[in-house]
Amino acid sequence: MAYRVLAGMVSAETKVQGESRAVVDFLRGAVLPDDVPAEQIESFLARGLIEAGDGSPEPQPEPEPDGVDLSELDKDALLALADERGITVDRRLGEDKLRAAIQEAE
Repeated sequence: MAYRVLAGMVSAETKVQGESRAVVDFLRGAVLPDDVPAEQIESFLARGLIEAGDGSPEPQPEPEPDGVDLSELDKDALLALADERGITVDRRLGEDKLRAAIQEAE
């Protein structure tokens, strides 16, 4: 059975380089190797740090296309964003008026 990490990170014992073993950090969404000791698996499950799964990595969410914070963009970036989105703006406008024009066009 495969186990996926739910917590931000878990540290588990696993095989590294040949027959050596070490404690390795696994980040959220990672699938734990099959050789993690059963005692650790049981402890992680009991604390809700991992879940049983099919072994496939956690799907990454698609970035939202409109997830741009206009307040963080300078004039050049605002003009580039307007061009990218096909929004016609007066290139002489200041940053505040560019932000307003982009928001209005969307």
